Amino acid sequence: MRSARPWSLVITLVGVLLAQSALGSSEDQRATLRHLSGLSVGVSISCDRPEFTALVDSAGLVTKLELELRRASVKIYTVEALKTAQSPGILTLEIDAVPSSSQTEGAAASPLSYAISVRLYVTQVLWVVKKGLPVQMLLAEGWSKGLVLNYGTTTLQKGILAKDITDLADELANDWLAAHGR
Repeated sequence: MRSARPWSLVITLVGVLLAQSALGSSEDQRATLRHLSGLSVGVSISCDRPEFTALVDSAGLVTKLELELRRASVKIYTVEALKTAQSPGILTLEIDAVPSSSQTEGAAASPLSYAISVRLYVTQVLWVVKKGLPVQMLLAEGWSKGLVLNYGTTTLQKGILAKDITDLADELANDWLAAHGR
């Protein structure tokens, strides 16, 4: 086995930690959910190896996220309904993965494991108001949780990544309920 791109794991880890530290406390993040009426859900998977995309079902992850949020009475918006919704948020699941070990050397090497960065975050529209009038719109990130993982392909096939993402969605659901007084 050889290590493939150890620097990429470090870069991924630093990115997640910086994003987490920039957001402040859990209570500050929870407060940003208070004025949202619901969420639209999207998934972004980034990996230069097609084998990883075959291991992680993006449509299945969207379904899992939406189901977990509906259990917490979060209104889920479609892309069409998002355009006319009052105070919607956009929930994004970002998964970045790089092979961390391979079976053999070379371009045709099959990855044995992946270094994975998972980030679940809510963005929302904020307005800059001067003299009671909105003058500028901003897209801001308010709630965010992330993980840095290293999983083998066999572990990924068993669905452990989907379980980790469900746990993150459960944290969001709990914060949503707390923010909305439920």
